[in-house]
Amino acid sequence: MKTRYSKNLMDYNQLDSKIDRIYHDYLSVSGFSLTTMWILYSAYTSERTPTQSEICETWRCSPQTINSALKVLEKKEIVQLNFAAGNRKNKYIHLTDRGMELCEQLVEPLIQAENRAFSVLTVEEQENLIALFQKYSDALDNEIQLHRKGTDYDTEAN
Repeated sequence: MKTRYSKNLMDYNQLDSKIDRIYHDYLSVSGFSLTTMWILYSAYTSERTPTQSEICETWRCSPQTINSALKVLEKKEIVQLNFAAGNRKNKYIHLTDRGMELCEQLVEPLIQAENRAFSVLTVEEQENLIALFQKYSDALDNEIQLHRKGTDYDTEAN
């Protein structure tokens, strides 16, 4: 039996796709991927130097994806990677001077645009948006994990 697809879910998925497209279009002139941009974004905005594993966890990317993007950034001398103490797998991601300049040109204007866009919402709306998105993403993650484990569950009961 075909599962019912609600208008609200369709609207949500289309808005989510629109946001992805906005970021993609923003990056299209730079030649950088979304994954690469999130690495730069994290390195630029972090209070301390992020590690590869922190980037993977924060942006929900596979270690292979992050590693591939980091290799490109390192080759272009945008980041420098240093091993974390006592761990030969996890590396700290340091922006080089060139990387900092790039972030000032690419990431900083994006953050400013995000802040201006987010400010059209009241603080209460911002908090509600985050809470609702968190609730939905946690529920979706749980449902996908159940599906991957082959759990038999009734989707009509929800």
